[in-house]
Amino acid sequence: MIDGSPVSVGDWVEALAFDRLADPLFLLALPILLVVLFWSWRWKPPAVLYSSFLPLEEVPRTARQRMLWIPRILRVLALTAAVMALARPQSGHAETVVEGEGVAMMLVVDRSRSMEAPMAYKGRIMTRLDVVKDIIRAFVLGDGEEFEGRTTDLIGLVSFAGYAQTHAPLIRSPQTIVDLAAKIDFIPTRLNRELDGTAIGEGIALAASRLIEAEGGLDAETAGADDERSSRSNVIILLTDGEENRGEIRAPAASELCRELGIRLYTIAIASPDEIARTRMLPAQRNPFVTLDTIAKKTGGRFFLAADGDALNDVYREIDRLEKTTIESREYTRWDERFLPYAVLALILLIGEILLASTLCRRSP
Repeated sequence: MIDGSPVSVGDWVEALAFDRLADPLFLLALPILLVVLFWSWRWKPPAVLYSSFLPLEEVPRTARQRMLWIPRILRVLALTAAVMALARPQSGHAETVVEGEGVAMMLVVDRSRSMEAPMAYKGRIMTRLDVVKDIIRAFVLGDGEEFEGRTTDLIGLVSFAGYAQTHAPLIRSPQTIVDLAAKIDFIPTRLNRELDGTAIGEGIALAASRLIEAEGGLDAETAGADDERSSRSNVIILLTDGEENRGEIRAPAASELCRELGIRLYTIAIASPDEIARTRMLPAQRNPFVTLDTIAKKTGGRFFLAADGDALNDVYREIDRLEKTTIESREYTRWDERFLPYAVLALILLIGEILLASTLCRRSP
């Protein structure tokens, strides 16, 4: 019985299956033992002497006489099973361990009212915010084509308009990040127009603070070995479509904080072709593109400009290429011992041989 259910022939076959013998030298003893066993049967001296067997040749053989060979076969099988058990049969299970230097990445998304503007993406017209959500899904989970996914990374999510808000600290749960990103909505300016705006510096500073917490081991999801925290890259990906006009912490100051902490900042600006043309006519001190480019380069990152959804998709694909996780996989085989099934089989065969030799197949004398 196994777990209360009868043992079938298939169960026995599966239990006796093996991939290798850990101590195969024990098999050398098997032919020697079998020769000794056969010799003892062949040369065993008779216990009763008869002058002639001719009168007995006419006597028909009974069923018991036809079964006399069974105990000897059972002994041979029991001996073979016992030797196999000593040779330690083992069944292997291949396992793969994936190790790597992960990336700690905070996604910072603008959700001001200007993100409600229409944008073309893959033949459809969507809001800028909806396009961002769709690309984040492919970026984080992978789409089987352009993105492989960031399943081994720690990812957090921050949004901002007139103020910054954390939707997720650094967690290793891509599906959770995608689900939370899908729920990001525009600021309800009907209640308070001060809630709208573009607080870029506040968003960067909040994201940086989440990365600092993770480095200090304050976040339960990032608790682990010190070498893991020190070996990973810390990255902020900021996406906005406007000029900074809110917040106590401004973008240059927030980027300086990132530079001091070793956090790389990627900045992405969304703008229509007309907006791009108008913005480039502004002086450098008022040009939001120049500001985003400056704060990104200060931290060792890059600035990107996207005029439509397909261009934005290319931007995230480029960042995905730049911030690769170093993955190392190790394969090994775990061996399970099959000693017990063979030992039990040997015991069952031996008991069967003894019972038959003492009852139905008993020899006299």
